Amino acid sequence: MNNPGNISRSYYSASTPGGDLFFDGGRGLHFSEICGSSVGLFVPLVGVKTELIGQPLSPTEFIGDLHAETWQSLENRRYKDMFTGSVLHRPRPYYYRVFPEAESQEAGGAFALALVDPRAKEHALMSSRLEALAIGLLTGESGALIGPNRVPWTVTHGYNRFRLRTNRLRLYAWTMADDFEPLFERVQAGKHEELNETPVMTFNDGSLPLDVSLCEHTATILRLVDEHRIFERIPALHDVARRYLRTCDRSESIGTRLLEVVTAFEVIFGRVSGREQQATMSRLRTLLRETDVELLDAQHFRAFRNAIAHGRTRESSVDTAFSQAALGVRLFIARAILATANHGADLPTSPQSFNALKDLIFAD
Repeated sequence: MNNPGNISRSYYSASTPGGDLFFDGGRGLHFSEICGSSVGLFVPLVGVKTELIGQPLSPTEFIGDLHAETWQSLENRRYKDMFTGSVLHRPRPYYYRVFPEAESQEAGGAFALALVDPRAKEHALMSSRLEALAIGLLTGESGALIGPNRVPWTVTHGYNRFRLRTNRLRLYAWTMADDFEPLFERVQAGKHEELNETPVMTFNDGSLPLDVSLCEHTATILRLVDEHRIFERIPALHDVARRYLRTCDRSESIGTRLLEVVTAFEVIFGRVSGREQQATMSRLRTLLRETDVELLDAQHFRAFRNAIAHGRTRESSVDTAFSQAALGVRLFIARAILATANHGADLPTSPQSFNALKDLIFAD
């Protein structure tokens, strides 16, 4: 058999037909150069589309595209071999956090391990922080976002990498439908050349565009949730926020997404049948009146709820009411966070706090 000679690979797309994505003229930092001797946390934000790099959310938290070389430093050889082309073609936005340096090497290592232990308090606090991050992004801009607690985290300490021991979705070969562009791999072996289209799957939704304004909004939400301990003080609001995140998460089944939005909607606004119907629609109208949305009548929402309750997810009533129900939940969560920050001292303790918060928001 003849020796084909050196084998080389290059990647190109329709927007760079004559170029090679391996050579972009820049160099990315290794994760150890970003974090130094501190513990670092890197979480991919699947669905976000941005040109920002390292935009600060707080003194220790940042968001934006990672350079491909930084991504390679975080990943093992198997995934680099499989997905380098996709990441070169479309750099993945990440949330990353550099924690204050620990008192000792041993303390830093123990903290890093706790972040990837689902049973640890440190992990639970970080998970809640990521939920607040996602709420900030989704209340500030329309678009889809895979929940940051559905994807793998990479925790670093020095040159060590730690990962969660749970089943997480990497989704390196996935993108939102509006961000799809075919990517090709050129393999050359001696005089022989072969072209292959790399497999890319698409979610049927639009990307979440991240700009400086959305970063500022998200930073404000993170600060308010943290300073006023909002999710701790009002567990029912935290539960509604989690349901809304699953509603927006395209990696969840359509049945799950619809069930979550219906449940969150009724917790906030009330039932859409019987004697509660008029009050429910009045609350929804209060939140949507400052938008350009032409509110559907109660019959549409009742048909929507009944269809979901009986598993009929393809009925026309589902499509027409889903967006308004999700918008109502989204607006409520944003206003509830601001109201808690401004009037938290006047709210009773849980479990009465959530109903008092609703009374405050729907008072006018």
